[in-house]
Amino acid sequence: MSLGSGAVKNDYLNNVAFFLCYTGTLTDVNYAGSDSVVSASEQFDYYNTVLPSLGDIPANVWGDLIQVPFAATSVTVAFNNPDVAALPNGIEISSSELAQVFAGQITDWQTLDPALPSKPIVVVHRADGSGTVEIFTRHLAAIEPTLFTTDKDFLSALLITAGPFLSANGSSGVVALTNTVDGAITFVSPDYVDPSDDDTVARITNQNDSTAYLPTGVNVAVTVNSVAPPTGAAAADALNWAPSFANPTAGYPIVGFTFQLLRECYDAPVATDVLAFLDDHYSGDHDVFITEGNLIPLPTAWDNAIRARFVFSPATKINNASCP
Repeated sequence: MSLGSGAVKNDYLNNVAFFLCYTGTLTDVNYAGSDSVVSASEQFDYYNTVLPSLGDIPANVWGDLIQVPFAATSVTVAFNNPDVAALPNGIEISSSELAQVFAGQITDWQTLDPALPSKPIVVVHRADGSGTVEIFTRHLAAIEPTLFTTDKDFLSALLITAGPFLSANGSSGVVALTNTVDGAITFVSPDYVDPSDDDTVARITNQNDSTAYLPTGVNVAVTVNSVAPPTGAAAADALNWAPSFANPTAGYPIVGFTFQLLRECYDAPVATDVLAFLDDHYSGDHDVFITEGNLIPLPTAWDNAIRARFVFSPATKINNASCP
């Protein structure tokens, strides 16, 4: 079952399948996937809150919180403006212009490219909280901090009064709405669009290398390869396995990770299955499926670091000797 990252993290951090449950019976949550980074406050709550599903047992009966990248992802800027097809390289938008568009300060397509006919820009955004919103607003906040802060909710991230905008729930909802409105623009995960189609997806200019990139796998890989996995004492903190690509030095500039949220300790049968899955995934066995979903397989350095620490290390692997 697929949900927005906000709902997924809620169920994982509280160990109750409230949003994920569709059988009528609440169950424990062994793992989850999310584009949204676990925050310091959420990590604190994980270690200090009594979970409803466990009665009076503290949350960390399951050991350390584990947050590791599953794949790399981008946030694509999709649009519905047939006039763009006449441009030789599609529409190129700087990150600053992008922030101004989604803050309602740039309102006409001709402002973005004088070769385009004048047409109102119609902003479409996610109505629900999501990791896609978080990745997108993290970048906009790094570029235009007076307009945006980082948040899973788009309107909460917007620091000025703007609009009216259109909204829909989920990636499929915003794409469907955008496709019905001439002049609409939105942001969405790459699995709902063709990242290489510059008639429907914008090229975003990285201000650090002055290059306009489509959100293709090659361009996203350039961004991800610029950050190494944590080592030494830093690797013990789950937050360090979630680096920020808020304003990368090169590559497509709106990039993040899709994360696996796991626990250090499981019942033995579950641990066996989780360890086998991690070994397969970070050995590259699932790369073809990742690519088919328009996500980007992790660089080898990240794969090796995750397998070494969480699959093979006697002291830090899942269900190590310190687990009850």
